[in-house]
Amino acid sequence: WLQEDVLQQEWRFVWAVPLVTLVAVCLFSWLPRAAPGRWIIAILVVMEILLWSSQILPAYVSKRVTLKMDTSTFTEHRDISTLNRRNATVRPNWNMFTLDFTMAGYNPLYVGKTRETLCRLGYENFYRGYLNIVDVTAENQRGNLFMKRSFWLARQWVAGILPDKRLLFPAATTVFLNDMTADKEELSVPEVSRTSLKESAVSDEVERIDLGVPDPTKANSRSAKIELRLASFEQNFKHSTLCISYQGTGVVEFTPRCRDELGRSYSLKRSRTIHTHGAERTLEIPLPDCGTNTVTLIYPSASASKIQFTGAYVLKDTLDENQHIEIEKYTANTVSVKLKDLPEPRVLTFLDSWYSGWRAWIDGEEVNILKANDAFKAVVVPAGTHTVAFTFQPMSFYIGLITSLVFFGALFIVLIGIVIVSCKKKISFCIRKRAKKQTIQDGTLFEQVELHSGQHIMKVKKIVLLLFVLLVIGITLLAGAIVTKKSPCRLFSRSKENREEIVLNKPIEVSSITTLQNIGLQPDLPLNGDYLLTRDIDAFETVTWYGGSGFKPIGTLEKPFVGSLDGQGHCIHNLFINLPDTDNVGLFGVVAENASITEIHLVDAQVTGYFNVGSLIGNNCGSVSKCSGSGYIVGEAYLGGLLGANAGEVTRCYAVTAVAGDSRLGALAGLNTGSIEECYGGGKILGKAYCGGLIGRNQRGSVTSSFWDIAGTGLKLSEGGIGHETSVMMTKRPYVESGWDFTNTWEIDEGNTYPQFVARPKKESDSMPSAIEINSIEQFQRIGRDKNFPLNGTYILSADLDARATATWDQGRGFEPIGAIAGRKSSLPFTGHIDGRGHVIAGLVIHRPESNGVGLFAEVGKDARIVNLGLQDISVTGKNSVGGLVGHNYGSVFSCFTNGKSIGNAYIGGLIGIQNGRVQRCYAMGSVKGDSRVGGLVGMNQGNIFESFSAADVAGSSLTGALVGRNYSSGTVAENCFWDRTVYAVNLPGDSAGRLTSELYQQATYTLKAWDFFHVWKITEGKSYPSLRVFP
Repeated sequence: WLQEDVLQQEWRFVWAVPLVTLVAVCLFSWLPRAAPGRWIIAILVVMEILLWSSQILPAYVSKRVTLKMDTSTFTEHRDISTLNRRNATVRPNWNMFTLDFTMAGYNPLYVGKTRETLCRLGYENFYRGYLNIVDVTAENQRGNLFMKRSFWLARQWVAGILPDKRLLFPAATTVFLNDMTADKEELSVPEVSRTSLKESAVSDEVERIDLGVPDPTKANSRSAKIELRLASFEQNFKHSTLCISYQGTGVVEFTPRCRDELGRSYSLKRSRTIHTHGAERTLEIPLPDCGTNTVTLIYPSASASKIQFTGAYVLKDTLDENQHIEIEKYTANTVSVKLKDLPEPRVLTFLDSWYSGWRAWIDGEEVNILKANDAFKAVVVPAGTHTVAFTFQPMSFYIGLITSLVFFGALFIVLIGIVIVSCKKKISFCIRKRAKKQTIQDGTLFEQVELHSGQHIMKVKKIVLLLFVLLVIGITLLAGAIVTKKSPCRLFSRSKENREEIVLNKPIEVSSITTLQNIGLQPDLPLNGDYLLTRDIDAFETVTWYGGSGFKPIGTLEKPFVGSLDGQGHCIHNLFINLPDTDNVGLFGVVAENASITEIHLVDAQVTGYFNVGSLIGNNCGSVSKCSGSGYIVGEAYLGGLLGANAGEVTRCYAVTAVAGDSRLGALAGLNTGSIEECYGGGKILGKAYCGGLIGRNQRGSVTSSFWDIAGTGLKLSEGGIGHETSVMMTKRPYVESGWDFTNTWEIDEGNTYPQFVARPKKESDSMPSAIEINSIEQFQRIGRDKNFPLNGTYILSADLDARATATWDQGRGFEPIGAIAGRKSSLPFTGHIDGRGHVIAGLVIHRPESNGVGLFAEVGKDARIVNLGLQDISVTGKNSVGGLVGHNYGSVFSCFTNGKSIGNAYIGGLIGIQNGRVQRCYAMGSVKGDSRVGGLVGMNQGNIFESFSAADVAGSSLTGALVGRNYSSGTVAENCFWDRTVYAVNLPGDSAGRLTSELYQQATYTLKAWDFFHVWKITEGKSYPSLRVFP
């Protein structure tokens, strides 16, 4: 979040003056021959150029810019001058300084209960995402205030060691590193043991301010929310806690917010669930240090009848930490404060960006400046009363100033020299050419200079006038060197304050996965662009991208996505990302604040990363609404079905995604430090630590009106949201009670599904091509043979197909594979889409022992997709490249199965003969027989196979495998694939996990690899192999 901001130079007068000077000098430069005047003019021109160049030097000094507490100054700019050498906005306030009790061992961040947390700024999502305030508890009474560039990036510790990024932040202390010491030597800031910590971080005596009884009848009701505003009170920048007395009969979720006297909004500890059972209780909310404070409680209208308020008051600490700090002087370049009566050594932290050029003095003695929290400046101050002064004296500014003074001095000397020489020798500067005329006087030959008409001799007063003009120009340039204007560039792109300055362009339409991948990679697809998804996208081709790494996430920590994407309710199917050593992985890697992503749905996404992994976004600081995800997420930590880590605002989203990793796993998000509202999760969660049904880890984030499926996720706990059994999750009741809108936003098929979004009307151009229905095996055979059934068409099965009649077709040769052409050795690939809709083709017979590429489909092209199709009791015989479903596959096969016989010579598989595409959630049973490269599921694999198994009896003479006969180096067989080693007892390279039949009859075997037995698979425990739920 610290960034280098080069200050641009755009002062037109600086460019105009040298040009005017050059034109003026040219008027006096008509001398045809070398003359003193020409040399003087040349020197003047050089001086002007050098002076002009040197005066802009200070403007190009690289300076660091940090986020300020007062965002109203983000669009204000200051001149760099001798009075303001750092473009500072003078804002003296109490927020500029903090006294850290580093020596004493705690930090007074709260008042009241030790389990409460300090509030945060509510309107700076980007700031909040990187400012982490660890809870002040009985075990950690000092808290831990630190800055971080990303959640895992460890700061430089006192010893100068960077911990392994796999390790979590230890809740230990605020540390300060002396950045000026090359060897990173340890500072003399001792740690205090937990046993020696003080009992409380605040004084024992507090002042009580009564706010009366909150009256909900005077609340502002907005849609399904109630905003209850309490009376304003004087806080006087003292640590305070708001106490609300109440009683009730249900569960209420609050979102407390407050606003100070300057209009700044703060979000307090949100996602506060109050369990009320009739007895009177008190809700305690820590407040920020403000002058005047006004608190608003926001809660669902449906909860109004469950709670009754009986009183509200504020406990204000009598101890005023600000009494130790007195600001004596605060200018752009100088900061001076007086610290009075410090009871023990403290660390004075100046909340301004740390960069070279600052110097510090304590009582007139210069001391080292420490870089606190990776961003701020700090000095260690002894106990007692002291004066601390900071001054900004950057070397770069003085280099430019000295350069300008040197050249100005040289210019002035030259100008004075011209005056002196002109007065003494009366050198004439003529405007036009002179002529010589010979005359004879008294017999002697003389040469006389004769001036033509219009010629004149420049008098001394004219020379002085010219020099005076040049002197004025020089002084003007010198002023430009001292006062350099900064261009009106924005500190933060797309900030809230300057959104109105942005010219709204027409959104960029996206209709392919290739266009999505090029966002941020091509000039016409910038990261700050506004995008519109115009149709559903099948991203199955990403499985072959970048050597098997798949889709590259949009946006990084260095260059996040800062634009907008409106999916218009469209889906992206089969997104594949395989980056196991990369952080921030998803369709979007990093999304910055003010970016927005709406109405986009990830279907059957398979995403693998390390830290911060989600189907939609890896690391989110922006706004996400009405989005969903399904599929499979794998990583190490901070994994979520939709979002890996969230520091932004997420509303009306859901994820039904299997998530597998080590720690911080959640059905919706792995880590939440932002706000989540009206969301739910239901995917299977498999991890070791901090696994939550909805959120893996919630650190001062807000989770309201959100739910998770206890059975679907396999978890009863979550750090946010409310868990219900599946039967409850598939009814309206819990959602309606929390204020969900089932008229315009949500819809539900009660008893059968979770809530879904109300379908958004689509234009004809938005939708996928209309599908051709197939209801008989005869129609199926017409694919590729009839112009009304093209090979690139989109098909759906409307019923199960009885294919037993194919045994007598074509003189006993049976069904002719789709794409095969009689009399030709090669076939035409099927390049369309077919959705079996859970229907089964039974009794299919293909007997073509002389043909290659034999199966229901002879060859499937890379753009093709076959889903939800089953083959039962089949008999398929061919020569090479033989499979029950596909002979040679380059496309995508999802949720399919075969059960029967596959026979051939080479490259024989129960499902596919040669596999160069993607296979996922498939299985094969029956028998497979051949000579070479024979596999229960696939004969030869050069593609990718995920979440599949084989229980087929395999027979072959060479290169035979229970799952895959031959797996080449370019092929991938995921660890979540299985085969029955009771049926086939040899484990060859290329196969995945072999298990006994009894083990494969147990759901636990598969759930350890994150198979989803709630939405995708089903099993009769101890009696059968898994089967797909899409098939009845």
